[in-house]
Amino acid sequence: SLARMQGARVAVALHSYLHEAGRQALAPRAEAVIGDRMLKAPTLGLRIVNFRTFRTIAETPAGLQQVKDLLSGKLVVPGLTLKRLDRWELIGHLIAMGDPQAEAILAEEKSRDHSGEGQKYAYAAQAGTPTAENKARYFDGYLHSQTIQEDWIMESLGPFNFWKQTALTGPYLIQALNELPDIKQHRKIFFLMAWLGAFVEGQNSAEAQGVVQTWLDGEKIDPDLRLK
Repeated sequence: SLARMQGARVAVALHSYLHEAGRQALAPRAEAVIGDRMLKAPTLGLRIVNFRTFRTIAETPAGLQQVKDLLSGKLVVPGLTLKRLDRWELIGHLIAMGDPQAEAILAEEKSRDHSGEGQKYAYAAQAGTPTAENKARYFDGYLHSQTIQEDWIMESLGPFNFWKQTALTGPYLIQALNELPDIKQHRKIFFLMAWLGAFVEGQNSAEAQGVVQTWLDGEKIDPDLRLK
């Protein structure tokens, strides 16, 4: 439990608190330490925890190559067999990081995994594609599609709001906040907090904080939504 929380805080520190130069200076060291623990920690539980942290923080060319090696089987975490969700989250990370091989890896995985769960995870992974056109298409689908299931949307909210894509996702913050009353009325109970958490926590700028504060200063906000 401590290792899991520590890993999560390392990721938050790298992605939300450090400036670009500081993160780039520390990322290789973080990858090296956590990657070593992923492969050599004395218990399977610790290796799994560090695998999940590594999957979150890998960003250097060497780190992203290790992600690809995990997918291809060239690199194996002792005792760990990658499950379907593990594979799709690794692929989603490559997509969101703009790795040049990500699209080919995505296509290969799609050809291999035709399950309903696989289709959901593929939809979620592609939400992290770092283009304005993709963000516009996904957000429009969130609001207007009659066919995308809620659990598909919830699965995709994290990739959509990937930490490295705030320039693309920032413009959607106010729209996401304005949708909260409708979401509260028409969506399932856990959807609202997933939506709010993803869109707010996906930002880290003073400008985004100002957007949230201005929204909170509105006079006609449901008290329950204000508290949330």
